[in-house]
Amino acid sequence: MSEKISTSALAKMRNIDAKLLFSDLKRAGYITRQGEKWILTEEGAKFGGEYVDHPKFGQFIVWPTNLHIELNPTSGKTLSATQLGDKLRLNAKRINQLLSELGWISKSEDGWQVTEAGIRAGGQQRADKE
Repeated sequence: MSEKISTSALAKMRNIDAKLLFSDLKRAGYITRQGEKWILTEEGAKFGGEYVDHPKFGQFIVWPTNLHIELNPTSGKTLSATQLGDKLRLNAKRINQLLSELGWISKSEDGWQVTEAGIRAGGQQRADKE
């Protein structure tokens, strides 16, 4: 397991401004701002973020030194199963099966429905354009 360091220390280690790193972490969905405090998200915890309590500095978030920040490769655009399949060279039916196995969608009488887990992963329910 790698050593974990504060966001400011991670920024210094990477030779970037701490504000830029906080901004990237927020855009990636790893942290969110609540008042004057940064809050670790479920996504941030998946990538190794955790809270520590320091006697002098209070509670703050630490990260692995080898943290990978996954900025949204689709630039905020949503993709259908067909579009995902085109990018991954799989058919839409297989994509839906994989998303279902992950628990992100479930089959209903009206077709595929995004689940709560799917919403947390960034999925959105959309209807076919008829």
